[in-house]
Amino acid sequence: MRILGKRSLAASLKHLVDLGFYLTILLGALVIVILTAGALLKARQVSTDIPVSFDLDPQVYSITSPDLGVTGAELLATKGHLKMSGVRFGRLLVGVVPMVVVLAIMLLILKRLSAILATLAQGSPFVPANASRIRAIGFLIIAHELVTAAVVTWWAFDVTRHLHTTGLHFQTAFDISGRTLFAGVILIVLAEVFRLGADMKGDLEAARTIQFQLVPAPRFSKNKVEIYCHMRPANTVGGDYYDIIPLDEGRVAIVVGDVSGKGMPAALLMTMLQGSLRTLISAGFRREALVQKVNEYLVKNTPENKMVTLFFADLDTVSGDLDYTNAGHNPPLIVGTSGRVQTLDSNSLVLGLLPDASFTTDHAKLETGDRLIIYTDGIVEA
Repeated sequence: MRILGKRSLAASLKHLVDLGFYLTILLGALVIVILTAGALLKARQVSTDIPVSFDLDPQVYSITSPDLGVTGAELLATKGHLKMSGVRFGRLLVGVVPMVVVLAIMLLILKRLSAILATLAQGSPFVPANASRIRAIGFLIIAHELVTAAVVTWWAFDVTRHLHTTGLHFQTAFDISGRTLFAGVILIVLAEVFRLGADMKGDLEAARTIQFQLVPAPRFSKNKVEIYCHMRPANTVGGDYYDIIPLDEGRVAIVVGDVSGKGMPAALLMTMLQGSLRTLISAGFRREALVQKVNEYLVKNTPENKMVTLFFADLDTVSGDLDYTNAGHNPPLIVGTSGRVQTLDSNSLVLGLLPDASFTTDHAKLETGDRLIIYTDGIVEA
């Protein structure tokens, strides 16, 4: 079973948490109704069971072990449950208020947990709201433990101070679970991790928006040519790049590139590639001379383990003449109206490796109705 998405483990857990939320409301309301009804009906006596701590008077018992050489031992801080009958109902009713507080804390925890699981089911857990929810759950768990311990301690003290025993001394120590408190602290720390993750995701989403704003519109039309583009990064941002640059005399430059790697490093290098290429085109460089200059720039300004595949085409939108340089890129396809397929294979080395690499320009012809398909390795890998 998947962890994220619809029909996943997260979605199933959300349904269980929602069920627990409504059951808690139902059971809590039922208990309060029973207690209130008992008070209205003036119930006299009930039975109850409370946790207690106590010491035994060593004068009324003796622990020895001749085999072990033990001549005396004492029982210290003994714990147990005290079951009593005949307790006045009004005394139990006093505990309704703290009980409501505990139930309210439980409901708040379940509500926030359900919201977190909903984002997991949607596949997008790193949102700012989840950091606040996890932090709140951590504090609520700590508060639940402290309130519960306080209620139990007060209830035990209020009952046991009226009990009369022989050789038995009741205690009312404030007993809390260190593990529960530690779990609450862990969740508070985890909330900070989620906050940082949400901030990073927000930065990536902003970078994605900028990256898509840098590339041209998905549709371009000039004379007899219609160009349609689509880009979908594997991650939030990526190193795939395309560009459509109008030139003089009805010509248009079509560029598709692929930076090695994925994510933010590849996206930054893609931006560098686009900037250098557009600058060189504005300076009058074309075809293999343009690709040569781009290669020299990348060799000087990129890490040694980074490279770029590039397909650069100079298309006459009137005649259909296509001059192209393929620097290690996946071979584009020309699909004719008759179904004939022509591949524009790589004729040069990838960019960014050798400063003195040579590049060549080849020629192809697009007839009316022909389709030129240019893609990156994401299509092949998919």
